Amino acid sequence: MAAQDNEVNRHADGSIDFDFYRARSAALRRQAMRDARLMCSPSSGLFTAAGAFTVLLIVFYLVAFMTPVGGPISQAVARPPNEALLR
Repeated sequence: MAAQDNEVNRHADGSIDFDFYRARSAALRRQAMRDARLMCSPSSGLFTAAGAFTVLLIVFYLVAFMTPVGGPISQAVARPPNEALLR
């Protein structure tokens, strides 16, 4: 019986066969639970970590290599040495 059929499954006495629909909904629910477990598999965590690491590398590259020399970030990072510490 296809999902689009308008025909109702009935018993021989004419009453609606609720057990048929209950079994079908239970199978769909089990399939949804299986699919949800696959979406939360360990490999998805690995892909998330790899994506986060890639984003951090891109940000590091942009900050370290794309900031003009003498810009605000390089002034904050590359301070002249403190004379008092060198003595």
